[in-house]
Amino acid sequence: MARNYRTDYQLAAILFETGEWEMTGERGELIDIAPSLHTAIQRARADPANSPLGKIIKRSGDQIVVMPTQVERLVELLASLETPS
Repeated sequence: MARNYRTDYQLAAILFETGEWEMTGERGELIDIAPSLHTAIQRARADPANSPLGKIIKRSGDQIVVMPTQVERLVELLASLETPS
């Protein structure tokens, strides 16, 4: 497993930790920088038509790469946590 890969559960555990999370487009262009993975996911999901997400990369500390398919799974996880039962 690549050093910069984290499982969904590992990412869920650090969703609100502060750091420098860079969101890049499909061609690698910088879209935005967020203070947490949770914020990066929220911003990336806010307007996907204008800036299709390529990946999210944590630049501070350990470099962590989150690919779009993993972002989608985290979005589903967040939705399940926010929905009252």
